[in-house]
Formats: sequence, C-alpha cells, structure tokens
Amino acid sequence: MTNAGQCLITAQELNNINSSRLATLMNVSRQRVFQWRKQENMKLHTVQGLCKIFDLTLDQFCQLKGE
Repeated sequence: MTNAGQCLITAQELNNINSSRLATLMNVSRQRVFQWRKQENMKLHTVQGLCKIFDLTLDQFCQLKGE
C-alpha cells in the first residue's frame, strides 16, 4: 500500500516547496500539511490537488518513494 504522506514529503523535497508554501498553495493551514505528511486526513481530493501543484499524475505521485 502506498504511503501518501511519504509521497508528499518526497514531492516537496523534489520541488523545493516547504510546508508553509504548500499550505498557501492548497489554501489550508500548515498544521493540515503536517497532518498529511503523517498520512492523517489525506483524502482523494487532497491528493488530486497536490498532484496539480506538483504537476504529477496520480500514478506518478503514488510511485514517489523516500530515500
């Protein structure tokens, strides 16, 4: 099973986008981004929004792995 939180962390690192900037882009609080990074409250529409920001397909996002 894909760890969406880890995929988010990797996408942020690859795109040099910190959690504060991502929160602004997603129109949420930084705390919400930190929850997503821990894979809490990560809904499909959230992942779709993240894919749009990172210019990834859902499949590409789900295949991101941490080092």
